[in-house]
Amino acid sequence: ATGLSCTNCASPFASPAATTTYIVTGNNSCFTSFDTIMVTVNPAVSASAFGGITVCPGDTVQLSASGGETYSWSPETGLDDPLSQNPLAVVTGNVTYTVLVSNQFGCTDTASVTVDVFFVPDITITPYPDTTIYLGNSVMLVATGASTYSWSPPLYLDDPNSSSPTSVLPQDTITYYLTFISAEGCVLIDSVTINVKWDALVLVPSAFSPNADGRNDLMRLIVRGIFTLDHFYIYNRWGQEVYSTGNLDEATQSGWDGKFKNTVQPAGVYVYLVTGADHEGKTVQLQGNFTLVR
Repeated sequence: ATGLSCTNCASPFASPAATTTYIVTGNNSCFTSFDTIMVTVNPAVSASAFGGITVCPGDTVQLSASGGETYSWSPETGLDDPLSQNPLAVVTGNVTYTVLVSNQFGCTDTASVTVDVFFVPDITITPYPDTTIYLGNSVMLVATGASTYSWSPPLYLDDPNSSSPTSVLPQDTITYYLTFISAEGCVLIDSVTINVKWDALVLVPSAFSPNADGRNDLMRLIVRGIFTLDHFYIYNRWGQEVYSTGNLDEATQSGWDGKFKNTVQPAGVYVYLVTGADHEGKTVQLQGNFTLVR
């Protein structure tokens, strides 16, 4: 009677814990007979999973399982082989892996293992991911989110351990790597590239309005990079020179205020000529016109 749902019925349910041979006896008013049937119980699966640990983001964890013949892990995210008994997992956040373990008889069982990830603050670098400057200029790098900072290489940096070092007059394009180590020993690396342009940029605005409103009141050169000014000339429509300078600081800072001989000049189109040289001594010459707006 072991494992049977009933013993005096025609169709009992059998759920034995081990392989069992059952004997059924049937009779009517004239005869009694019997027959046998064996219910085979296959070995059960007892699944186990290992590898629960707390790691840094992006670390690789060795998972393992036992108890059967075949294995299937889920979710598959980060696993090198989800059908392996001992897969490697690259984890970026807290995750629970479940393994389905089967034996040769098709019996199954499941087990789970959780991998936790240490919290590491987000590091932000400005400018990101890169910036472009002209030869002869400097640029400040600003990082936030960490408590300590280490920049490499230290070339051109005024303080490689500062959160906001300045790359002072870099001569060539360079990539800086910022390394942060958390209290748990997790290492986070980010980078920023400074592109250094060797060609000087010299521009003349297309218009200005010298009306003393504090906005666009001066006609000034816009210069980026290394540039030596020879002359900056401005002529009116009759070809009369109304402004000239050979001083780069004056040309880029004070410039022309729209007056000639202390007389306010009328609105209209004026012509400019700029001559100079770049850092290699190559001649730079610009000419064109701009509008004085009243």
